[in-house]
Amino acid sequence: MTNRKKKIITSVSKQYDYTDKELFALGFKSSSEIKEYIRARDFNNMSDLDLGKRKRTLTRQYRLVWQRINEAVNRLIMSGDTGVYEVTRGYYGRTLGHIFAINKIEALETAELFFGYLCAGTEKKVRVKFAKLGSAIDIHHLNSTTKEKIKKYIAIAHASITRCQKSIDDYLSILRTMEIVESQQAYVEASFVLDEFQEKIKND
Repeated sequence: MTNRKKKIITSVSKQYDYTDKELFALGFKSSSEIKEYIRARDFNNMSDLDLGKRKRTLTRQYRLVWQRINEAVNRLIMSGDTGVYEVTRGYYGRTLGHIFAINKIEALETAELFFGYLCAGTEKKVRVKFAKLGSAIDIHHLNSTTKEKIKKYIAIAHASITRCQKSIDDYLSILRTMEIVESQQAYVEASFVLDEFQEKIKND
């Protein structure tokens, strides 16, 4: 696949005889991915700073390649095919997982069956987007990446809860302290007034 990818990327800027599937199978979903691939392949992973004037060559190459395959990739993402689909909450919402389906219609039906309840009570609907030409075996690999992201979100949420709880405890301590001080001060003031009153009675 690596040699074929190199051949297609090299020639795609000169001809249009590749199918949408062939271009999609390259695995590039954005111009930045192509940029980094060409940077590694032709420029020894040099940074933009180290490239100097050669940065223009890199920019021209990756933009030209992306221009050629962008429409093909987007067409297959939207129309679908037999393979793995990404399930999201809304068009640009959180990824809920991946499923295998013969076509986009089947993918949406399966997604609604398994993930529909996760959108209950929201204005967003389950959406599917073609992610990979492959089989049900590929679901595990794609889901692994999603699972790791979710675990990080959970860790961040737990940390946020801990911080919030500490803030709550601190605020409660302040409130309790104010109440204790108010009570103590009121007691002292009442005692002082009582002592004055008693002293006045004695003097009278």
